[in-house]
Amino acid sequence: MKQQFILLLLLFPFALMAQNEYSHYNWKTLPDPVVGDSLKSVNGAIILLERRITEVYINSQDLFEEIYVYHKKVKVESHDAIDNFNKIYIPMNGVLEMLDISARFTSPDGKTTVLSKNNIKKIENLENKGNYNSFVIEGAEVGGQIEYYYVLRKSFNPYGGYYVQDETPRAKVEIIFSYPEKISYMYQYNNGFPEFSIDKSKEGRIIERADIKGIAGVPEEKYAYYNPNLMSVDFTLSYNRYNSYIRVYSWAKACDNIYRNNYEIVKKERSAVKKLLTSMAIVPNGTEGTVRQIENWIKKNFSVDKNFEGQPSLVENIKLKQCNYSEISKLYIAIFNELNIKFENIKTGDLSVEPFRPEFDAFNYLDYTLFYFPEIKKYLTPEDNSYRIGLIPGEFQGAYALYMKPISYNESLKTLGYDVKKIPVTPCTQNADSLFINVTLDIENNILKTNTKRYLFGDFARTFQSILHLMDESKKKEFVESLFEMGQEQTEVLRLKYENSEPENIAVKPLIWDLDLQSKSLIQVAGKDLLIKIGETIGRQSELYQETQRVFPVQIGILHDYYRVITVKIPEGYRVENLLDLNMHIEMKSDNKTSCIFTSEASLENNTLTIKSKEYYLESYYPATRYDEFRKVINAAADFNKKILLLRKI
Repeated sequence: MKQQFILLLLLFPFALMAQNEYSHYNWKTLPDPVVGDSLKSVNGAIILLERRITEVYINSQDLFEEIYVYHKKVKVESHDAIDNFNKIYIPMNGVLEMLDISARFTSPDGKTTVLSKNNIKKIENLENKGNYNSFVIEGAEVGGQIEYYYVLRKSFNPYGGYYVQDETPRAKVEIIFSYPEKISYMYQYNNGFPEFSIDKSKEGRIIERADIKGIAGVPEEKYAYYNPNLMSVDFTLSYNRYNSYIRVYSWAKACDNIYRNNYEIVKKERSAVKKLLTSMAIVPNGTEGTVRQIENWIKKNFSVDKNFEGQPSLVENIKLKQCNYSEISKLYIAIFNELNIKFENIKTGDLSVEPFRPEFDAFNYLDYTLFYFPEIKKYLTPEDNSYRIGLIPGEFQGAYALYMKPISYNESLKTLGYDVKKIPVTPCTQNADSLFINVTLDIENNILKTNTKRYLFGDFARTFQSILHLMDESKKKEFVESLFEMGQEQTEVLRLKYENSEPENIAVKPLIWDLDLQSKSLIQVAGKDLLIKIGETIGRQSELYQETQRVFPVQIGILHDYYRVITVKIPEGYRVENLLDLNMHIEMKSDNKTSCIFTSEASLENNTLTIKSKEYYLESYYPATRYDEFRKVINAAADFNKKILLLRKI
């Protein structure tokens, strides 16, 4: 998505090509820092030095380019650490030329061996993240140090960011920016990253540096967004005074670019859109009904992939029926405009990776698109085929975003006006899972049978409605058995029926399961009495435990609501001995109001046991200091999972 925003930074012809101080970087270019021993290794590794250098210069065509240096030194104290750090992956996105790569290993006794660099391999689209060059450092020993650097000549990258923290502790991090004094940058410092110090000693250039010592490693934690909580810095080019004294990258500039790229279409493109609409045979049915028809048709017939190479026009996109993220947005916009459907265009970042930061007026967090229809107050996600209008992906709920809609100053000057505000969080009642279990006990054969009905709403249903139609019957059976597993032994599905499983029902109708199940592991005989593992009839529940002190705040993601009803006909000759043991009430409050809760209540009437359970979450965020309270609610369902029904022989 960012590619569509990048401006061609043509400079005036009198600009002179700069000398590249770091294009010939080597082991001696900068002094080797002295590292203390206050940090201890984690998982057998500690990063002694991580250095990033970005040097912006003007090339012979009067365009910005950059030299990028990455230098890393790691002490490896285990074989696992060697396996983790002896492979170098060099991202090649935007790389014009690899100028140098060098690697060496220092053994525990101080002997240094410079390694051959003839074994570089090219990897295309590694893990769907683009092309990489790979290099393996061989011969590393436990207790030694792996060290390498590489130097790249790259296309100019006017905005981006660096993480300087992960699971492995860092003794020393250096980040250096060097650029002509006629340009300037703006920075966003996150989670303790220090401000850059400025050194103007180089004539005609500005050098900014951040030196950070002793960055602790932090492991990933459940119910937390990892990357946004790490120490990092985001940067953007703010001024290019070779051309103008107006801000280069801002939300206003993004609005101009998006309008030109996504709203303005030529005559051939509009004709192609009209022809497409004819083939779609849309029947006007109010805003929501019409938009839903459009979305269902496009998501059924078009392939959407972030990494598709861009096509020259909508004509080609429609012909090939494939689009990248920018192109699919343009297609929806053209259709909505053709049908006079009122909408707002929203740009935001992924809360779990790189959230939109409202205080940083730049292009950095405009990777994803939503459409908002104010008449019906609903959102559409064009880039994800598993969603439909009315549902918002969890990684966007509660995020700040740029809301845009067309404005016109005159006939020739049109753009998008914008507002920065939060995307709403969907209430838990719209993402519900209701489970009704009617239990029959076959005492003679020690078999527990159930008739189970399950109603999934909202995002719970979407998860399955988006994939079930892609499975054959054997895969569906295997999938259902794992989904409704009761006890440690395999649960047998005797009968299976489901309704509303097609993608067209996403956000329209609940997915309904109707099953007959049986398990041979849930009844145990204790003398004359019976022990029924009644808690396991709801399926396995996850447990949340953490031995170390919580570091990150709690992020729940999509708010959700569980409701469960279990009924058991008590066999003749037996009575329920432990009715009160089946009752639970674990609640977390905020401002004296329920925030999240798990309850179960058991009652007995006419020899029928009924257990009703509720579990719901009303807030998506808690500070780390409230982790233990939250954990008790999460673990309550797992505790219920262990509940035993004792039937005493009369």
